[in-house]
This record gives sequence, structure tokens and C-alpha cells, in this order.
Amino acid sequence: MARNALSAFMQRANISIRGLICDPDGVLERRVREIVEGWDLGVPPKRYEPHLMASVNISAAAYGHTPLDVQVHIALYTLMAICVDDFNVDTHALQEFSTRLHAGLPQLHPVLEYLVYTLHHMSDFYLPYACKVITTASTEFVDMTLFEKETEDMPLSGDALRWAEHKRVCNGIGEAYALFIYDKFSFPDIATHIQANTDIALLTAYMNDIFSFYKEELAGETRNFIHDRAVTTNKSVSAALTDTVDEIVAAAQTARRILQGQKEKDVLGRFMAGYAAFHFHSTRYHLKDLMGSELT
Repeated sequence: MARNALSAFMQRANISIRGLICDPDGVLERRVREIVEGWDLGVPPKRYEPHLMASVNISAAAYGHTPLDVQVHIALYTLMAICVDDFNVDTHALQEFSTRLHAGLPQLHPVLEYLVYTLHHMSDFYLPYACKVITTASTEFVDMTLFEKETEDMPLSGDALRWAEHKRVCNGIGEAYALFIYDKFSFPDIATHIQANTDIALLTAYMNDIFSFYKEELAGETRNFIHDRAVTTNKSVSAALTDTVDEIVAAAQTARRILQGQKEKDVLGRFMAGYAAFHFHSTRYHLKDLMGSELT
């Protein structure tokens, strides 16, 4: 099921990851490590080492078309986002996040404090409106992280597809990761790509879902968007996976029609290929076991 879905997606989206090499000389990793070594995240470095490497690899693979300084900042932001999701951050600290962010008050957990640091420096790399959207998406991510902790046992209504979709966009920070594609140095006119951002945000979140699906099935995990989609559409999990692939392909086609320049279209393709490559080359997702050499 997962193999067929991924093969169909790669073919229909016209994505190839052959020859993609990310951060070959390790410069991005060194830059990120130099910065994080000066941070105190409240846990031993070995606790977040896998998250650091994942953040570097995502940034290098999916955003390798951006300047190195931009890639460094995306990696730092991603590291903090993963830590918010994975660390046992106190619920009170999560509750206070948005209030303290807007009031300029210190956060109640170091990970949240450094997340705010990355948000405050987004304007070094992105245009003003993009920074506002990134900040809003980040706040919604933290809020949804808290909400899911508090409502872990809430049953999902069979008619709540729109809720499942909303939840996925929030916890995937799709609006931010879509905007990360278009830094202000290479794309100084936001009008050339902003209208495609909602479609790109959707495909970003859903690509992660289809590439994570095999790993989650192996682990017996059902708390994910594919299973939520099956419940809320009264379909099988296989059909929900197929429908998700269909939506990604449709969103990519729509985004390409909206994007105003060839350069904007080209980097979207580069992003999608790099994001796919990240998942395929990461041992976390077991995709080499699933796909063999089919994609390389």
C-alpha cells in the first residue's frame, strides 16, 4: 500500500531525487552546531542530537536553493519546533507562549525562548508579511501542541474532516515552511508567490504524511492524518492514503499555475524533490527498505 502510493506520487508529481547531494562538505552542520553550542536548552546535548541532525538535513535537502545563512536559520527554527513537539514542555509554559510572545516577556521554557529568538530574526531573511505569517503559524503550532496534549482522549467525529485538515496544517507549520522556500534575497517581490502559499503549505504537510506513513504503520501508530482522514471520510486507510496523494498532486499543479515566474516554479520543484530526498535518505522512515533502489 505505502510503496504503491509513494511510487504513484513520485511519478505523478514528476519528482526525481537522483543525484541530490545535500550539505556535502558539512558547512551547514558546522554552522548550526557552532550556534547551538552556545544555547542551553535545559537538557544534555545528546538529548536533542537526533533533532539537530534532522533539522540540518531538512534544511539542506529542501531549502538548498537558498543562501547558506537562510539554511542555517531554517535549521535552527526547525530544531526548536521539533523540540517543542518532542520534549515534555510544561503545559503552563505552552499556555503562556503566545501571551508572552506578544507582550515581549521571557518564555517559561528555554526551547520556547529560542523559538522566539528565531522568530525575531526572521526579518533578516524574509519579507515583512512573510514574517507575520510565519509567526502566526508558529503560535498556532504551539497552541495545537498544547491542545492535543489536553484532549488526547477526545474521539474524532466521523464528520470532522475539516477539523482534521485544520489540525494538520497547524501542527505541520505548513504556512511557515511554504514561505521558507522564497527568501527575500532571491525573491524580493512577494506578489510572485504569495497566492500559492496555501497550496504549498498543504502539499508540504501532506508530503510528510505520505512519507511517514510506512514508519507509522510499522509502529502501529494510528494518531495521524491518514487515519484521521479515513475516519472522517468513512473510507479505508488505503483509500485515505490515495486521496492524500491526489490532493498533493493537485495542490502542486495549482501552485505552479499561480506562481508568476519560471524561477518561482523551478524552486518549488527543487523543494519538493529535496523534501522527498530527506525522507528517503533518513533511516527514521525506513523507505530504503520499502522502495529499494526504485527512487535513487
